[in-house]
Amino acid sequence: MNKNTDNATNPFHIDDSMEMIRRMTLFALFSSILIFFWGTWSVPILAHNEARRMVVVQEMMAHHNWLIPTMNGEIYITKPPLYYWIQAIFALLFQSTSEGVLRLPSILCALATVWLFFDRLKKYAGVHPALFCVLILITSQLFIQHARQAEIEMMLTFFCSGALLFYYDSLRVGGTKYLYAAYLFIGLAVLTKGPVALLFFIPPLLLFGFLVDRSALKGLASWRGWLLFLAVCLPWFILVYFSMDQATIQALIEKDIAGKISGESRNSAFYKYILVLLGSFAPWILIIFYKRPSKLIKIIRSSNLESYFTVCFLVPLVIMSCIGEKHGKYILPLFPCVAAFLAMQLTHFYKNKIAPLTGKSRLIFWIAAVVLVAGNFFFYIFLVPKIYSHRFIALPSVAAKAHEVGQGYPLYSFQKTQIQLVYYYKEPIPVLDMPHLKDKLAQGQTFLLVADDRSWPHLDEAGLCVKGEWPVFLKRNRQGRLYGANGLCNAQGLTP
Repeated sequence: MNKNTDNATNPFHIDDSMEMIRRMTLFALFSSILIFFWGTWSVPILAHNEARRMVVVQEMMAHHNWLIPTMNGEIYITKPPLYYWIQAIFALLFQSTSEGVLRLPSILCALATVWLFFDRLKKYAGVHPALFCVLILITSQLFIQHARQAEIEMMLTFFCSGALLFYYDSLRVGGTKYLYAAYLFIGLAVLTKGPVALLFFIPPLLLFGFLVDRSALKGLASWRGWLLFLAVCLPWFILVYFSMDQATIQALIEKDIAGKISGESRNSAFYKYILVLLGSFAPWILIIFYKRPSKLIKIIRSSNLESYFTVCFLVPLVIMSCIGEKHGKYILPLFPCVAAFLAMQLTHFYKNKIAPLTGKSRLIFWIAAVVLVAGNFFFYIFLVPKIYSHRFIALPSVAAKAHEVGQGYPLYSFQKTQIQLVYYYKEPIPVLDMPHLKDKLAQGQTFLLVADDRSWPHLDEAGLCVKGEWPVFLKRNRQGRLYGANGLCNAQGLTP
């Protein structure tokens, strides 16, 4: 038996009812499936970025452009294509690009992340930290949100956190298979979102190697591991480099990499991510105040496993906090390590404060955990679709109306890409500004135009006719209209 899980020496061992633990584990398993999966097939697009991922796959399936993706008819290489490839596999398997099908990669990555951490924590620390880690992740608001949406971040989280787990396996078990698995995963992470994935791998392992375990540095010097890494992720970047003109690549680097690192915005405060973690892990994160900081640090330093997970989330957190543009989803790859850290602190608390009490007190603790899980299930399954219905309620109707009255004429969007509408329309919707709009009208071209109420006065003056109007369009305080031009504004208005 592994020395960390030996009952005599394991600091996380608790003489709890195995029947209770078994029931809670089964409850956590079924809850994770329901929370991440239930209803995702019936909820329309909830976010702008989710629509972008879905549109890329739609066009990939329609035009078979597997290597160089497009979005709304234009080349889109801001993100590597692994997530789109996985989505496309499911789309081919189910012969559908519906919301539920395209969300499956995120759902499965969330489930795989949660239960991979359960398996490893149970192996190295025992069943209580493993179970607590699962409960913390399936009640983390941001984690649930991205598990239920077709976005890249959950797949990135799976590969980055999986790489760290396999690397720890290589330190504890030895051999090369776990080390190579770590390099394989970090290579797939880079193929999911680019070189930023390395921030979640190299810096924490370097610091852990220098401060805690020097053997960790040896794995980072594995030339075979890095060769495997390059074999996984480098070919696509080479393809893009030789397929695209240098001006396009330079513009991409300046906008998507340099711009985000140095960018200033309302999200640029250094403490932004601290607030994200406090909100996403409430109320579990309160456990860090159970011990005084000096005692907490002493506990962490005394455990190789706790030190590892602490370094693995804290180092990237500091680095990401120094980057100019900040969004909560950018630190999602840290969430499993944060959950593992909190789970171990919660185990100390449970062992010292809850376990010595009566069986009734333990039961109350587990009932509270069940209530918290049930509350999150109810919120995301039943309330979120109603709260954010303004984001999608008009879109299927607008798309259907455009196909009905357009009769083959092109559809444009005024001044701004409505990428959510592109998904439901199932064809590219180019953007028109006012000068180009006037040129098309002057040339007598026939087309449709979708716009929100901020532009209505200018479009009405331009001589366009209204083909449809919606009281809620993408935002609660926005309305939408479908305009027709020239040939669509005659008495019949339906025949080209």
